[in-house]
Amino acid sequence: MGVTVHRLHTPDFDVYHIAFDRRAMLHVPAGSVISGGHHSLEELCEMLPAAPIYTLVHWKGKLSPTIESHPIHESWIAKMPFGRSRYRAWIGSYPRAIEAFDLSGYDLVVSISHCAAKGVITRADTLHVCYCNSPVRYFWDLAAEYFAPSRSGWMVRKVGAAVAHWFRLWDRISADRVDLFIGNSFNITVPPYTVSDVLIPQAK
Repeated sequence: MGVTVHRLHTPDFDVYHIAFDRRAMLHVPAGSVISGGHHSLEELCEMLPAAPIYTLVHWKGKLSPTIESHPIHESWIAKMPFGRSRYRAWIGSYPRAIEAFDLSGYDLVVSISHCAAKGVITRADTLHVCYCNSPVRYFWDLAAEYFAPSRSGWMVRKVGAAVAHWFRLWDRISADRVDLFIGNSFNITVPPYTVSDVLIPQAK
């Protein structure tokens, strides 16, 4: 399988352009708020004009025309009760939903991840590049802050502690599925990920 890797300089941020015949992108979630992650996704959509997008949930028409022009595939969470309106409540199911995507037909997978997108399962010979916005800090170093008594009720703390423990285990294991980690800041160069490069996005 042939691969060509170029480093490009775009108005948004420096990126790697990896040329393959069949490629896909993952983004979690493609929601209604235009965030830094969406700008990164938009840049990738311009670089990979034929690549489909896989995401946990998507609100059609809420994103830029560049993103909306791509085929967008949702996970089964979008079909569940309150799967769209309260998708964060399904965070314990994110790993299962991400792993359920069938990406066996792609030679290249690019994930933009701050939570679960990088945990997708690919073929052994597929190149998986992850542009990581952040580790799951609310389950790692900021867990004590997020689940503090002053911030969360006892039920959230009880359930949250169990979900956080399980998610940390999955997060560490699934990190090994990524072939190339690229962080968007030097804060990403900490466990549980091994970052190969840092490409800092520039404000538009």
